[in-house]
Amino acid sequence: MPSPPKKEVEFRVQGEDWSKYEILDGKAVVWVRVVLLKLYELSGQTVSPGGVTTPVYEGQTQFLVTTFFDESLRTNDTTKMQLIPADEIRQKGLDVPFQALDEPWNEYLVSGPKPQLLRSKCVASRIHYLANRYNRQGDPGVWVEAGILLGSPRDANAHNVP
Repeated sequence: MPSPPKKEVEFRVQGEDWSKYEILDGKAVVWVRVVLLKLYELSGQTVSPGGVTTPVYEGQTQFLVTTFFDESLRTNDTTKMQLIPADEIRQKGLDVPFQALDEPWNEYLVSGPKPQLLRSKCVASRIHYLANRYNRQGDPGVWVEAGILLGSPRDANAHNVP
């Protein structure tokens, strides 16, 4: 089934922040962030929450991940530091329990005659940890599976968005 026609729309980032998760009994913190690269309005599709018709959007995104490890888990041995293929972390890494520390909402102002405020949140669903294999910075391998929660578009003028 073909996807509906898309119209690229301009937007301004009001705020993008990192979702943060604690792993390994507090010996590491994983930060995950989603960056909105492009935004499209789906032609002919609207939703009507509370009787107010708003457009439906689709985005092109990129996930970013960074980690902060206790020194006891890192290595200074440069012979062990190397590029770790993502597939290896996903296949050989262990799923580790994690605790959400912060999952902030990102906000975007969509341009147009009726500016809209869009909100999204990056949420981790699984974190894989690969001990005894280290990246080029000496950190163990980590792979994060995450998704994006989307809030309903809001009238930006009603929320006093500059």
